[in-house]
Formats: sequence, structure tokens, C-alpha cells
Amino acid sequence: MSKYDFTTIVKRVDSSKWQRMYELNPDVAGDVIPLSVADMEFVMAPEIIQGLKDYLDYAVLGYSFPSRGYIAAVKNWLLKRHNYRIDPEHLVVTSGIVPALYQAAQSFTEPGDGIVVMPPVYYPFFLAIEKSGRRVVNCPLKLAGDRYVMDLELLEELTSGNKNKLLLFCSPHNPAGRVWDKNELLELARIIIKNDLIVVSDEIHHDIIMPGHEHTVLETLSEEIAARVITCTAPTKTFNIAGLSVSNLFVSNPQLRETLCRTIERTGFRGSTILSYKAAELAYSHCSEWLDEMIGVIRDNENLVRAFFANHCPRVKIYPLEGTYLLWLDLSSWRFTVEEQEAFLEQEAQFFTNHGRVFGLGGSGFERINLALPTQALTIQLDRLLQAMRRRELCK
Repeated sequence: MSKYDFTTIVKRVDSSKWQRMYELNPDVAGDVIPLSVADMEFVMAPEIIQGLKDYLDYAVLGYSFPSRGYIAAVKNWLLKRHNYRIDPEHLVVTSGIVPALYQAAQSFTEPGDGIVVMPPVYYPFFLAIEKSGRRVVNCPLKLAGDRYVMDLELLEELTSGNKNKLLLFCSPHNPAGRVWDKNELLELARIIIKNDLIVVSDEIHHDIIMPGHEHTVLETLSEEIAARVITCTAPTKTFNIAGLSVSNLFVSNPQLRETLCRTIERTGFRGSTILSYKAAELAYSHCSEWLDEMIGVIRDNENLVRAFFANHCPRVKIYPLEGTYLLWLDLSSWRFTVEEQEAFLEQEAQFFTNHGRVFGLGGSGFERINLALPTQALTIQLDRLLQAMRRRELCK
């Protein structure tokens, strides 16, 4: 029997993704929920809600640095959940991983330099590079059967000599849902060391791992690789507190850490807020069971989507979900143009996703579906999609 509430449907009309949905289609039905931006439609863990209420009875909401309690909670969580032993001296707290991507691009490269990404990939990677005046260097993922794999031969070529010395790496991978296995990471690490790369490893989804898979923190492979990696973690995706904007970066190399911190000081985005620290401390200290139940709901929702397309349109390809709560679908068999597909989903089906094109090379014709919502609500969205598919004779 479930201990936590993953069934209540919350209308989050003040959420950015809900507002965007209403901009795209002001006439959406009252029970439509967007399956786009990666935050959750679940009620928050009661331990966070009650803990913040209790804290507000005595707290003064002034300026704050991470407390000893916060640092201890982060340290204990990473050790217990990931066997990742961190040194608090290596901790750099930022107001989010996305700002940290910009700060890293500006810290470790010069204007005009190339920065490597592995598309299709989380679209702020591209923005951080381009808005910083750097060049996107694509090292696209390859398909091996129904799984994406890294093109390590191409990566080695792209980063040889003095070329393209910063890699933005996504682990687990968003949107492909891959949890890189240790052998893959060891081969990646070989290239990183051989070609003397710096890696920003975005591991924000590392707590959301499906049964049967295991996440390896890249920097734990060796001291030599740790000296080249900025590990980016956060409680925000894990515990549905994305709006509190707090992230934990770990930089063991003192030179890299000093360089990054200088850039952070220049940009003015330093640290987070007192309530963000407290919410994260509560989550890391008390919400392990909530997370385990949540992952079970994600698995159930994945199975629901797979069964839906298997029954009604088996030519839609769904990629394995190993980590994250984001499912990657190939709808190219519908033979829409990009514009036609988006119009069909948003206007006819009222089915709101993140469109694959924003994830770069290899994304056109794909859609990313957020599975972090009550199963009943997901069923309603799929039923509406089915009606639109039948009108267009797509159910075959």
C-alpha cells in the first residue's frame, strides 16, 4: 500500500509550462495537463511541506550560506545513494545547473572556442554555448539496436590536438533516457584523459534510476578523471522543488574550482536562498521512501504509454527508459512535417510535449514526454490523443 500521495491532480496554472500551454492553445480543455518541462505534477513530499512550516515558525529569512546541516545532508545522501564520497571543500553551490553551464563555458573556454555536446541532448546545453559566444561541436549519439550509445571514435577525433577541450556531458542522458554503464564511462574517461579534456557532467537526474540499472558518478572512476570533471547534482528534479533553484557542484581540482568561482563572482549568480537550503536538507534527510515510491509510479506510467502505443499504433517507437522520468518517442512514422506534427499534437490532440527538434541533431520527428504525473491524469491525456489519432487515421 502506498504511503504517499501520487494520485491527487494539482492544477498548476502559475507554472511556466502551464502558462506556455495556454499561450499555444488558449482553448485547451479543463483536464489537460502539459507533459513537457521536467518538473513534476505530484504533490510534494509531506516531509518537505511540514518541515518548511515548522522552520518558518522560528526562522529569519535573511541572507544565508549553506549550513552545516545542509552540507551534512548532501554528503550523507550522496554516500548512501551513490557511494559517492564528497569533500565539502570541493562543494560549489549555485542557483541551478543551467546557470552553471553558462559559467563553465565562460570559465574554461574563450570566445569562438568549440564545446562538444552529444545530441539529441538537453537544449540549454546549446544555449549556454551559443549565448556565451562559443561554438557548438556536435558528437551525435548513435543507435545500437534500440539503445543510444556514445560515438567515442568521433569524440576522440573531435577533441584531438588542441581542438574543443570542453565537453558538456549528460548522465543520465536527457532526453534519451540512457544510464551509461561503467564500461562505457571507462572508455569515455580514457579519451578525456588522453585528450586532456575538461568535462561538465550534468548528473541532475542521477537519483531517478529505473530498477535494473545503476548510475555511476563519472568522477568516481579514478582520481585522474576526477581532476578533469565538474560534477553537477541537485535535489530539484529528484524531489520536485525545481523552483527553489539550488544545485551542488563538486570540483576536486583546486585550479578548476578557483577559475569557476571567479566566474560565478563576476556573474553575480552566487549560492541560493535560505528556504532552498532548508527544503533540500529536509528532502535529503527524510524523503528517500518518497523517491522510491515515485520511481515506481514512473515505471507504471512508462508501461501505460508503451501499452497504449502497442495497442493503437505499434509503429511509434519508444526508447528504453533507464533513468530520468522522461520518455523519448519517435513519431516519424506518422510522416508529418515538424510543423504539422506540432500543430497536430497541440491544436488537435491537446497533447503537450517537448518537441524533439529542440534537442538538436537527431531530434526531428521525436517527442519527449514527462511521466511525472498521476497515472489517472496520464490516462486522460492519452485518451484525448487517441481520439485525435483516430480522426487522422493514425491508428494502424
